Amino acid sequence: MNIQNAMVEDMGRDQRKEREFNLRRAAILDIAEGIFAGKGYFGTTMAEIAEASGFAIGSLYQFFESKEDLYKTVITEKVHLMQTKIRQDVSREETSPGKIRALIHSHFDFVQRNEGFFTILLRWEGISESNGKKALLQTLLANREDYLGFIEEILASGMARGELKEDKPRPMALALLGMMDAFAFDWLIAPGKASLMTSVPCVLALYFNGVKGHEVS
Repeated sequence: MNIQNAMVEDMGRDQRKEREFNLRRAAILDIAEGIFAGKGYFGTTMAEIAEASGFAIGSLYQFFESKEDLYKTVITEKVHLMQTKIRQDVSREETSPGKIRALIHSHFDFVQRNEGFFTILLRWEGISESNGKKALLQTLLANREDYLGFIEEILASGMARGELKEDKPRPMALALLGMMDAFAFDWLIAPGKASLMTSVPCVLALYFNGVKGHEVS
């Protein structure tokens, strides 16, 4: 075997190892999310996550240095995944009203498909009164500000093109995000709930048309 072939074989082996590592890590995150959602942070142990994942507890620490690290990763990576998915869905629309519809639909669809994760956020036990908890909160606030800025850009663009009524985009973005959060929260705590997607037309109607037939002074 010449040097070039050996290098190609080594690269292939490394790629397989990396792919296997990432698959195992993703599986641990999925299982941990379900357990954290059901039992809470303080009611969950690394030993039970390891057992549910099919790993020895020592192997689990090869992926995450602590329960706090695992918990923070579950939250931050899922929030990132949500924002990435919503941006992709919105980007397929050309008009601002279409982007707003896609935004609401994608936001609600993600909440409905990840109910356990949003149960974790609703509980918000935190992890401890430590720098870790403060760092997680700061990360979530930064992600929310980024999401709000994304909505604001959609609205500002629509206003500039005459597709939306001219107004201040920041408060209008806050209003839309607040409505989506309120509907999602109500759905998460409601027993025997219907699909969250049935609320999409209501949010659209309220946001685009308001609740009165004329302007309020």
